[in-house]
This record gives sequence, C-alpha cells and structure tokens, in this order.
Amino acid sequence: RLRTVTGVQTCALPIYRADLRGVDLARADLSRANLSRADLSRADLSWASFHQANLRRVDLSRADLRGADLRGCDLSWADLSWANLEGANLEGANLHRADLVWANLRGANLRGAIVYGVSFHRVNLFKTTMPDGTLHE
Repeated sequence: RLRTVTGVQTCALPIYRADLRGVDLARADLSRANLSRADLSRADLSWASFHQANLRRVDLSRADLRGADLRGCDLSWADLSWANLEGANLEGANLHRADLVWANLRGANLRGAIVYGVSFHRVNLFKTTMPDGTLHE
C-alpha cells in the first residue's frame, strides 16, 4: 500500500475510492482531484492543496490537515472526526452533513462555507472564522 508520495501535482486526477490510509501527502497539490469515497484516514495532508477538489464522502478521520487549502472543496458527507484542521482554509467549501466530531478547527477559515446539517458539538472552534465572517472566541 502507498505510504509516502513526494512532489505530487495533479490536474483533475481521479482517485475515486482509493485506499490511502496513513499516506504522507504533506504539501501535495491535489487541486481539482477527484478523491470521492477515498480512505485518507490518519493521512498526513498538512499544508496540502485541495482547492476545488471532490472530497465527497471521503474518510479523513484522524487526518492531519493543518494549514491545508480546502477552498471550494466538496466535503459533503465527509468523515472529519478527530481530524486536525488547525489553520486550514475552508473558504467556500461544501461541508453539508460532514462529521466534525472532536475535530480541531482552531484558527481555520470557514467564511462562506456551506455547513447545513453540520454539528459543531465537541469541535475546537477557538479563533475560527465562521461562515458568516465572525470570529469565534
């Protein structure tokens, strides 16, 4: 199984239903990639770019997404439980029905994000910019 990938750059790369558990994709450019239904649990995705990627129903539980660029991503129905999204940019992302239980969103940007059906119960929102642009203290 794939463990480490360096220098990854994609252009609409289809990785549908891929098993990428625990993979190291730190700083990878996965903009516009189709990762729908992929398993990226426990993966290191810190500082990676997923700008406008399809992450619908992806498993990102316990993933490290610190500083990740998730602007305009489709994260609907994604499992982000226990994920570390500290400082991540989720501006304009679709988080419809995403599971964020115990996620760390400290300092993240959710401005303009779609959060219908999302529970922020047990989520670290300290210094997070909320969808309406307000800063959560």
